[in-house]
Amino acid sequence: MKNFYSFLIAAALAIPAAEAKEVAVVTPGTLSSIIGNDEKYKLTELAVDGEINGTDVLFLREMAGADINGDKTEGSLNTLDLSRAKIVGGGTPYFHHALYGDISTTNDAVGDYMFYGCESLANFTFPTGATAVGSASFYGCTGLKRADLPDAVTTLGENVFQGCNSLQTITIGSGMQSIAGTFYGCPALKSITVSVANGNYADIDGVLTDKAKTKLLSFPSAKAADYAIPQGISTICSYAFFESEGLEKVTISPEMLG
Repeated sequence: MKNFYSFLIAAALAIPAAEAKEVAVVTPGTLSSIIGNDEKYKLTELAVDGEINGTDVLFLREMAGADINGDKTEGSLNTLDLSRAKIVGGGTPYFHHALYGDISTTNDAVGDYMFYGCESLANFTFPTGATAVGSASFYGCTGLKRADLPDAVTTLGENVFQGCNSLQTITIGSGMQSIAGTFYGCPALKSITVSVANGNYADIDGVLTDKAKTKLLSFPSAKAADYAIPQGISTICSYAFFESEGLEKVTISPEMLG
């Protein structure tokens, strides 16, 4: 009998656990039937191709550690690649906010609170065609390490990365036109870089500025202990150094002093 139990244990260990998968969604709302409950909480890496709606996004949220209310699930999804996916309207709501009610998908938007509280999500690739990233869309994604925004994204909502304690780099594409109070609550952030083709924003050594490089917009919280305002900067915008707790010294350029 002992040998029999030993055989069962060895056989179980020999079966590889589901970890990575690529799927193609032909009909929006069917992601759960493609992956199934057996793999739902086992997958750590997933790439999705095709159109996905609110029903699919909720399933992805649950895989990445948070349900419709933001409560924890058993999900362990670490890497999610949506570069070949297209977010469309329809399906069920993917998030319920205590004040704002149910939130549903809209076309080509990584919407408000979309991945709110998904703590296991460390690597995320945006849909190439996404044009907007909504408020608090990655709020509380404590494992997220970097955010590379595609060129199609034109707007960033407020508090997108609030509470992303592991986020170190943010890359902004060429199409960005509007950035709200986005980069607060990122204590590990070291760099915000902007595509040289962007017509509205730029960066100086990883510090966000306007295109003309005369206004300092946002200083990454963990960039440096000492910082010298670059030549050419004439305006430091409100909250530019907000939450830069490690910053000990700022040197003002002579031209700012008049």
